[in-house]
Amino acid sequence: MNKKLYLLPFLIFSINAQDEESIPVVEPVITDLDLLVESVKTTASIRAKEDRARLNKFLSDKNKQQALLDNMKYRLTLEERRSDRD
Repeated sequence: MNKKLYLLPFLIFSINAQDEESIPVVEPVITDLDLLVESVKTTASIRAKEDRARLNKFLSDKNKQQALLDNMKYRLTLEERRSDRD
């Protein structure tokens, strides 16, 4: 009898686990064509806005790097000239 009681929690757990797996995940389905078009437009608008922000950040970072590179080239030129004078 004790062995049967030890198995009871495992049986309950396995039945519970099977029940949870059998529940399908249902994504919302848009049935109205106008809602679908609006949803696509909204999504496209959001993605375009994100893309513009990402591009602007990239260009800003690129310009900063170019400015740093130009500054370092200028300083290198100054150091080379100073070295030639000495």
